[in-house]
This record gives sequence, C-alpha cells and structure tokens, in this order.
Amino acid sequence: SSSADTGGATNGTILDIGNTGATAATVVKITDTSTLTGNVFGIAHSAGVLASGASLARIASTSIDTGTTTGNLLDLSSTASLAGTQFLQTYSGLTTGIGESIVANALTTGEAFIIPHTTSVIADGGSLARITSSSVDTGGATNGVLLDLASTGALAGTQMLLTASALTTGTAESIIANALTTGTGLNISSTG
Repeated sequence: SSSADTGGATNGTILDIGNTGATAATVVKITDTSTLTGNVFGIAHSAGVLASGASLARIASTSIDTGTTTGNLLDLSSTASLAGTQFLQTYSGLTTGIGESIVANALTTGEAFIIPHTTSVIADGGSLARITSSSVDTGGATNGVLLDLASTGALAGTQMLLTASALTTGTAESIIANALTTGTGLNISSTG
C-alpha cells in the first residue's frame, strides 16, 4: 500500500510514499527513453543553508542487509555506455570541507572501498584509480599532500600492500620526478 501526505514546508513531510505489504515491488520507478540534455531526476537547492544532520538526499537502512551484486543500499549500473563520466561529483567551492567521507568503524574482514577488475585489459593511459593535481601544491610533511595515508593505532600488520604475483618483465612501482633538484624522490623516516 502507498500513501501521499502533505505537511508544512518547515516541519511536515511534503511527500510521503510508504510500502507496508509488497516485498518484491518497485516502490518508485522512473522510466525514461527520450531525455537527451535534461535531468531525469533533479534536486535544486539554492537558498537555505543545510545544517549539520540535514541532507539533500539520504538513503538509510537499519535492516541487516546482505546485498552483493544486488540488494545493495545504493545500486548504480551502466551496462551500455562506452564513454563519458558515469558518476560525477563536483565541489567547485569547497575549501575546508570534505568532498566524500566513508565511515566504517565496525569493519573487520570486509572492504570499505573496492574496485574489482577482471575482464578488460587496462592499456597505457588507463587507470583503475587516478589522483591528479595541476595546482602548485605546497603540502607539508604531515598533511596537505596529494595522497595522505595515516595509521595511528596499528601495532602490527601490513599498512600498505602491493601484490603483483604474475609480474615478470613489468614494473611493480615507478616514481618519476624529472624536475627534482633539491627534493627527495622517496623518503622513509623513523624515530623508533
């Protein structure tokens, strides 16, 4: 069953859609076959300031979900696109905030972030993960750097692992610093 309720713009719910009976139904479905330059679904926000705890869109679950390839909290799929950007995040005005945060405090044997790749061959110019900057960055020794990895509580274990078990004539790791003069290509320091 579903219902649509209207409430006040400041305290009430503008649109409320609920499902209490169907287990395999699609509660909200948008089918689009003609949009070329517009947005199939859009949320525009320009006036109010979102306070702590507020969101333009929120997906939350208190159930013990066990999704793998389906049944996930959020499922994005593109099976026909050969080019273009499939998922875009733009924060052109962000200065001291965080663009994206993943909090997984209860993680044990799972992965907080994973990119599996098994089929195609990544050619020269392609990457599974790429971090680039063309700005004149002035990051220090502790933060403000292009890539910042920190482990402050671990007493044992491997903190960073690179496994290339089938590599024969390739390069496991490469550092290119052609303009280096008085800097350091690789620095490993320990006070212990």
